[in-house]
Amino acid sequence: MSFYYENRTHTLQARPWKNVKLIHQTIQEVYLARAQNDASRSIFYSRKGDGSWGGMCGQEWEEKARCLAGALEARGFRQGDRAALFAYNSPEWYVFDFAIQLLGGIAVPVYMNAIASQAGQVLSDSGAKFVVVDTSERAEIAQAGAPEVVRIDLTGQCGDDCQESLNDLMAEGTPLETPAQVHSADIVTLSYTSGTTGESKGVMLTHENVLFIMETMSSLLPPISEEILVSYLPLAHIAQRMADWTGIFYGAQMYFAPSIEEVLPTIEDVRPTSLVMVPRVLEKIREQIEARVEEGSRVGQWIYRHAVQWAQESSRRKVREEPLGPRVSFCWKLGDRLLYSKVRGRLGGRVRQILVGGAALSSTLGEYFSGMGIPIYEIYGLTETAAPITVGYEGAVDYRTVGKVIPGGEVRIAEDGEVIYRGPNLFRGYWNRPQETAEVLSQGWFRTGDLGKLDERGYLWVTGRKKELICTAGGKNIAPLPIEASIASHSLVDQVMVIGDERPYLVALVTLSEIGLNRSDEELDVALAGHVDSVNRDLPRVEQIKKYKVLKTNFTVEAGDLTPTMKLKRPQIQEKYQADIEEIYRDPGSL
Repeated sequence: MSFYYENRTHTLQARPWKNVKLIHQTIQEVYLARAQNDASRSIFYSRKGDGSWGGMCGQEWEEKARCLAGALEARGFRQGDRAALFAYNSPEWYVFDFAIQLLGGIAVPVYMNAIASQAGQVLSDSGAKFVVVDTSERAEIAQAGAPEVVRIDLTGQCGDDCQESLNDLMAEGTPLETPAQVHSADIVTLSYTSGTTGESKGVMLTHENVLFIMETMSSLLPPISEEILVSYLPLAHIAQRMADWTGIFYGAQMYFAPSIEEVLPTIEDVRPTSLVMVPRVLEKIREQIEARVEEGSRVGQWIYRHAVQWAQESSRRKVREEPLGPRVSFCWKLGDRLLYSKVRGRLGGRVRQILVGGAALSSTLGEYFSGMGIPIYEIYGLTETAAPITVGYEGAVDYRTVGKVIPGGEVRIAEDGEVIYRGPNLFRGYWNRPQETAEVLSQGWFRTGDLGKLDERGYLWVTGRKKELICTAGGKNIAPLPIEASIASHSLVDQVMVIGDERPYLVALVTLSEIGLNRSDEELDVALAGHVDSVNRDLPRVEQIKKYKVLKTNFTVEAGDLTPTMKLKRPQIQEKYQADIEEIYRDPGSL
């Protein structure tokens, strides 16, 4: 893995944000070009009943999409109409999406873990004519949330819960000969926000928005000739949607994990070259590794602790562009023989980069994997920007930051510390919400809602969310996210929420990981207390956690604690656990 430590520079050719020339003008063009270029070569792979992988070539993809488009057109679907996809990632998902693009329609992905009220709000707000579902459970949720929307069975497993079947529609449809005329400024998708502070909003993304990101990311992180990807995050999540689109754009082969639970076995099996992850998935992988280590000998535990330290030290030196030196180089090679190569093997053995987004990445987590020879590149952005505003890339990584602004984009820091952005990937506005659009868009600049700073090197530091700032009784404004990330970095911890509005000091609600749940109360108390103390030592006194309480259950989407993207719904959690919070503040324990 010596290549990982080579000092390479990466030159960016910045483009004026108002004058961007794209290779393709629409997603329809991208799909047609890929289908025809790879007419006899498999593009999409899914697991068959016997456990092997079956492929769908470009010709099959296009033929099925044209037949489906003909059937949908016969049922009154017209250019500009919306169709929703409430299903797990699969080749059939993209058959339906291709058909929508051929008709000039607007795709509306729905989070596959959405409950009836969430799914119903998206379906009703978007005015979707059809919704495709892949299980009876999701069909029932769609019916309960929006009974007026026609349900299409994507997999043939929904029975009487759907009025139409994908296979029947493709079989009866007359293939669409002439696709609709679509323009780069047309809306390609309504991508709904996660709804941390209220109802989800439909983000209107145009063809130009997403194509700019696809081409920009392909230049920043150039693909290799035989790129292999695994699609598994919800396609309602803009990160996975953009990753899949980009893969289709540059000719990657795409494997669909059968389920979220089977992601790691799929990765080990197909051995991808690039991956997209949220920090929580990386944390789970690290937790699984540490759980195995804990079951082993004390010698093995000692080796693991030191190997992790060597990995993190080598990662920090690379960021600082310092030579490893004989001692660190020897330790890294030893760590590679004992640990790092096994971790890379867990991820298939040939991953050359992992793109991480959707939530804050702790510096320790980034150093953990990058130091083992798995480059981690963080992406910072929002649904409103088709994801990336900034990105880390080879020669431009500092895990304390979220990287540098993408070529063609501009970032500024407003007087109140808010990060504002403009660029070709900036959305048109919120669907049917002109007032809320006007609140975040002004003179071409988008108010992200995040607080941050730009350093002299061009790196962006994100310090918190404006709406999540805690104002203590002493009048101090504190961003909880960095504190929560630091506490959640421990293998015993799953989730953390910091509390302190109009209170004299900060406290925290903590939930446990699988490792934590298997510890005795005494071991848990000692380990957590020591960890919180170590976190506090690096914080100003006003930001230190004085007390915390371990909850018996985790925060979940089903319980209304989390958004479909696993973000904390702070008002709901605070109301739900108000009695626990009051108990923490009444506790006379030492401060």
